[in-house]
Amino acid sequence: MDIWLEVIPQLIARIESPTQAVRNGVHELLSRVAKEHPQALVYPLVVACKSQSQQRRVAAEELFARMRAHSGELVEQALFVSAELIRIAILWHEQWHEALDEASKLYFGAHDIDGMIDTLEPLHK
Repeated sequence: MDIWLEVIPQLIARIESPTQAVRNGVHELLSRVAKEHPQALVYPLVVACKSQSQQRRVAAEELFARMRAHSGELVEQALFVSAELIRIAILWHEQWHEALDEASKLYFGAHDIDGMIDTLEPLHK
């Protein structure tokens, strides 16, 4: 299994292959690698889970679901760290600027006062 560690990025690139046989083979191979070296797949799969491609996200989440059976704590910790890094990467004033922009669109454009309040309320906590 160690030989596959060098080509994990290429395998991850194929997790959403349109060919069912290729996709199944890649998923099976990555699942086997994950049993012996789960830490080698965590970061690439976290990145794939954040993809804009829905097929890629679903494929990465399926692999994470398989990994949870034997490395559940590692998977949860990796997802938590990823979410926290994204959360702290956005500065406070950027969050407020984006929320105020969205709230003003709701208030002035859609006349949705409740939506405006719902947008701004989480920033007060």
